[in-house]
Amino acid sequence: MKRLILVVALCLLAAASFARAAEPDSTASPGRPNSLQKGARAFQFLSTDWMSSGGLYYKWHRAANRALRLGVSFSAEENEIDLNADTTAVAVLNGWEERNSYGVSIELVMQRYANVLASAHVFYGIGPFFSFSSAHNERQITDLTSGDVLVDQQDYDTWSAGGRFMLGAEWFISRSLSLDMEYYVSGGYRSTTRETSSNQYGLGPADPVFHSTEESEGVFVSGGSARIGLGIYF
Repeated sequence: MKRLILVVALCLLAAASFARAAEPDSTASPGRPNSLQKGARAFQFLSTDWMSSGGLYYKWHRAANRALRLGVSFSAEENEIDLNADTTAVAVLNGWEERNSYGVSIELVMQRYANVLASAHVFYGIGPFFSFSSAHNERQITDLTSGDVLVDQQDYDTWSAGGRFMLGAEWFISRSLSLDMEYYVSGGYRSTTRETSSNQYGLGPADPVFHSTEESEGVFVSGGSARIGLGIYF
């Protein structure tokens, strides 16, 4: 629902801004002071999908309404879950599960603003990206009746490359500080390696139960992601 609200708001701002841009006024002045001018530079700090990851971006304006933006984003997550099963108030299974992941992405975006004289500056952008992510899931379960211990592990490594299209809006709090919101979709080529292993420990030596490695690759188009953050111009 939050993504839908953001997309609808950006579409309405885009429609209003492009409508105004279709009727230029040489005597007009910006609705609010801003730094959208040729040669302007900025650092942007953006968070993706409501604080699940973040990134640092450097933007350079080739003209008032055109800019290049280069940046790197990163994400990391760590979870631990207790796995316990009770039967008639007597514990029969005891265990835990850990999930760890991280990712990094590099992108270059060409941005174009609809109307630099508006109060809220709507823009669209397109450009290439390259990303890598890795995840490790591990689970251990102990059967309190037999004493057996089962350990499962899964490891994922994923490389992606392709392009992104975004629609966003920038609102200047002051001439050198802005609030940024954007929504983007990605598409391209993806390669994933998945390694799975399962081991069972009983009264005797540990015996591997299962081990496999799978590779998959292909073209993908991912759903949209939302970003919000601050821009500092200089």
